[in-house]
Amino acid sequence: MRLPLKAKFSGLVLGLVMVILVSIWTLSVYEQSKMERSIAEQQRSTMRDELTKRATNILAFLSANSEALAIGDYLTVDAFVRDLSTSPDIRFIHIVKDGRLIVPLQDGAPPRYQLPRGVKPAGGAMHFEMVDGAGVDSEPLIIVSGPIVDKTIRRRVAEAYVGISRLPVRDAIESAQARVKESGRIARYEFTFATLLFAILGVVGSVILVAFVLRPINILTRGAKIIGQGNLNHEVVVRTNDEIGDLAHTFNVMTRNLREDQVKLIEKQKLEQEIKIAMQIQQTLLPKSLPNAPGYSFGAVYGGAREVSGDYYDFLDIRSNGRPRIGVVVADVAGKGIPGAFMMAVTRSILRAQAPVSDSPAQVLKLTNGILQPDLKKGMFVSMVYGILDVQSGHMELSSAGHCPSLVYRAGSGSVETVRCKGIALGIGAAQLFERRIESKTVPLAPGDIFFQYTDGIQHAMNIEENRFGMDRLMACLREFNPGDAQSLVARILERINSFTAGFPQFDDITMVAIKRDRA
Repeated sequence: MRLPLKAKFSGLVLGLVMVILVSIWTLSVYEQSKMERSIAEQQRSTMRDELTKRATNILAFLSANSEALAIGDYLTVDAFVRDLSTSPDIRFIHIVKDGRLIVPLQDGAPPRYQLPRGVKPAGGAMHFEMVDGAGVDSEPLIIVSGPIVDKTIRRRVAEAYVGISRLPVRDAIESAQARVKESGRIARYEFTFATLLFAILGVVGSVILVAFVLRPINILTRGAKIIGQGNLNHEVVVRTNDEIGDLAHTFNVMTRNLREDQVKLIEKQKLEQEIKIAMQIQQTLLPKSLPNAPGYSFGAVYGGAREVSGDYYDFLDIRSNGRPRIGVVVADVAGKGIPGAFMMAVTRSILRAQAPVSDSPAQVLKLTNGILQPDLKKGMFVSMVYGILDVQSGHMELSSAGHCPSLVYRAGSGSVETVRCKGIALGIGAAQLFERRIESKTVPLAPGDIFFQYTDGIQHAMNIEENRFGMDRLMACLREFNPGDAQSLVARILERINSFTAGFPQFDDITMVAIKRDRA
């Protein structure tokens, strides 16, 4: 059976109170009994001393009047003895001389003295004997014996035997003992009553004390239940300057931290959901498949340093005067995450809307910048390479809006050319400045040649020693991996980059596009 803490604590306090009270009661009863015995013994001792004193006085009186005994004036002595015997507790006074009872006087010659049973003959000093049954009706007596000395001649003239009843002494002692016992009984009763009263007060006090002590704990328990039900705004109020108060403060700090963590978790989950949606949108914006043009192979790789990237690539099917043309876009939005992805989507939409308007890449970028630039926030821009491939002639016309230079692998010489086009990024400066800076170049692709465009994430890819992948390694990859189609090329380059970085975290996106003209 589960006992609540209040019951356990109350039982502990009550048990402690009861042990203390019972111990005090037992000790008090013991001391009371001890005191009663001490008083009774003291009273008996006092009575014996009193009787002894009386007997001693009698012998002293007889010794003081020993002249009458010395001259044989027994009649005078008998008168003295009769006066002394008037005391109610004096049972006899016998004076013996030469073994004969001379006082009290007897008819005829003094008889030989018969000692009371259990009494020894008087010696040279006073002697006391407690004799039971020596008196009338077996009355217990105290018999005092001693010599009567004539101090004038300093000679023993007789012996005296004084019998004193013990009944008055015993009755007085028993009466005193009865009074002491009655007083003790009353004292024990009163103390027992006081003990019971204190026990009841202890029970009530322990309940009140336990309730007072456990009140903060109960508040903590109720607070824990409320918080456990999900109410993290609840605060436990315990105004005690002790460990429980410290515990309540710690509890509130923990709850506040949980509340803050919950808010952060909700925000994180919300952000993750937004990122997930943005990724889904971004994936829908990227080409679902590569172009299919006879005599060419296409390859593309897209990898964001974050879940949502600002890089993008695109292929556009452009036909002009019946000639098949393919638009190629590689862009890098200044910004990562959701803002970068949003700007990428806007840029893509504008570019796709302007691409059919003109066969000139430079003109398309001018139109795109004119629409995009007014709405870009300060510090945001888009670098881009836009090229149009004439499938029949193999000529690629390029324009760059501040993007990385293009690379062309020449199969005939095995070399890699760098194609740089002047231009500034979309969104930087006024439209007139952009239009003055932009230019186009035409790059012919012979059979086996490869056109390669990328974002700066490849150059900036870094390993654990903080060495960059760089352009030299990229060009070496083009020379090494040119056999095969364009998709295998970009895949092997990405594999080489991953091997170089060896899992070291990257902070820029990696996007690359390759177009290879098949050998005849």
